[in-house]
Amino acid sequence: MIHVSIQNKQYINYTQTSNCIITGEAFYQNHLYKGNDLLQLISSCELEDQFLDRLKQLNGFYALIKYTGQQIFAAVDRVRSIPLFYGQKGADFFLSDSAEWVRQQAGNTKVDLLAREEFLLTGYVTGPDTLFPDVKQLQAGEALIVTDNNTEPSVSVKRYYRFIHQNTIEASEEELLSKLDEVLLNVFKRLIKLAEGRTLVIPLSGGYDSRLIVLMLKRLGYEKVITFTYGRPGNKESEISKQIANTLGYRWEFIPYNNEAWYRWFHSEECKSYYRMADGLCSLPHIQDWPAVWEMKRQGLLPNDSVFIPGHTVTLTLKGLPSVRGKKALADAIKKKHYSLWSWAERSKEIRTKLEKKIRIIANQPLNNSSNSIDLFESWECQERQSKFIVNSVRAYEFWGYRWWLPLWDTEFMKFWSATPLSYRFNKKIYRKYIEQLNYQITGIDKSPNIPNIKEPYYVMFLRKLLKKLKLLTLTRYVLANLTRIKAKTLWRLEYNRNPMAWDGAIERPFFYQNYTGIEHINSFLVLLYLEDFRHGLLISKRSCFTNSAMK
Repeated sequence: MIHVSIQNKQYINYTQTSNCIITGEAFYQNHLYKGNDLLQLISSCELEDQFLDRLKQLNGFYALIKYTGQQIFAAVDRVRSIPLFYGQKGADFFLSDSAEWVRQQAGNTKVDLLAREEFLLTGYVTGPDTLFPDVKQLQAGEALIVTDNNTEPSVSVKRYYRFIHQNTIEASEEELLSKLDEVLLNVFKRLIKLAEGRTLVIPLSGGYDSRLIVLMLKRLGYEKVITFTYGRPGNKESEISKQIANTLGYRWEFIPYNNEAWYRWFHSEECKSYYRMADGLCSLPHIQDWPAVWEMKRQGLLPNDSVFIPGHTVTLTLKGLPSVRGKKALADAIKKKHYSLWSWAERSKEIRTKLEKKIRIIANQPLNNSSNSIDLFESWECQERQSKFIVNSVRAYEFWGYRWWLPLWDTEFMKFWSATPLSYRFNKKIYRKYIEQLNYQITGIDKSPNIPNIKEPYYVMFLRKLLKKLKLLTLTRYVLANLTRIKAKTLWRLEYNRNPMAWDGAIERPFFYQNYTGIEHINSFLVLLYLEDFRHGLLISKRSCFTNSAMK
């Protein structure tokens, strides 16, 4: 028997009839479909092939469930922006927008050990898995076909899309820039059509992605825009954000962060509810701008019908990857970049072997059998980290009652980027040049402000640059290695009290001090706290990671 249950109606708007459930919005043949229109578009698909063909033509963000007698068709969009979960117990099949509901129906009470170790290293669980063995997730670009045979349901997962580079454009740089301009004009015209005159709220950083959004909106004359940023007062990113907003004439809001505020936000009942709503038993909930949205809502700074437009994008930075050749090098590159929240060496040999095997299996399954390791690396990152952690951050807007849209995951933009030659994708070369030119076109400023993406403490960065300039590379490595060893005892207070986001304040000082070695990120500590309730096989409903007991 097939069971379907929608649990998150208080956060997400669903439209449903007796045989169809949909949420989200999508463009089909360049017309916007939502609510009953999108429902009718999906309910008209009677056959599996019709359903899959319709999915290939949709451009948007959605989750879809269609009943046809004893059969169900279900799907998530190309980036899994609104997840669906499923599981089976005997002759019963369960489908829901809540992984926790599926877990309860499947009767799982203990976490899968391999999934737990992977979550500890990455902050998410890869492939179709979750933290519980019988709870599965539809991945980006997947559809689910379930048939009830009156004995045991037949379950089939169909891949209708995977981001992979193919059909490379043969064009000059100027021709590529012109094509990119054409594509982005189409993308942002669709965004404006979707907005329907509502206020668009842009998390505006000092980087390129969110800047592209505000530049394109200004170019197309859309004025109902509010930008915002956050962090410790005076941090460089916020100063650049303010400068960009002021130059374009857009309203700018700043939400100050400090250690004390973070502790209050993170240990609140609201944060507990957010975690339960956003984790899907497979993703660490994204907290970076969650309290900023809370504060803006509390202070009445935003219209209730505002639409958030974050700068999440398909364009990935490939710096350093051209040296990746072969399956082993590909797996090693993925492991080095993404399995890095805690020390890989501390895992048992058995766990390391199993995780390496899982990485190789997922990374080498493109649709077009590409042997290009860099293409496969991008495909893995889009399917795993981007969809399950970065894109999943839109739960923060849903939780506070706001809608969202991801223009830089528009299907037409994804198609352009998937066909862009590597030489122009490397370090986002063509993308960055386009934004610089657009900035000059809109503002008259030749060089737009920008700061590097700093992931290491300032003093380490200074030493690295100084020693590299002196060409003392061996000494550089030695000094950095020793700095990380002594930092927990001598320098941890600097990091705890100086991080531009101040979010280390969410973690109690003794816990931070005991575990910080100089290489950990805030998410390193958050995954530890999240998994605390799973240490002895406890249920999710008994979550203890927000109490002092988790620190002991």
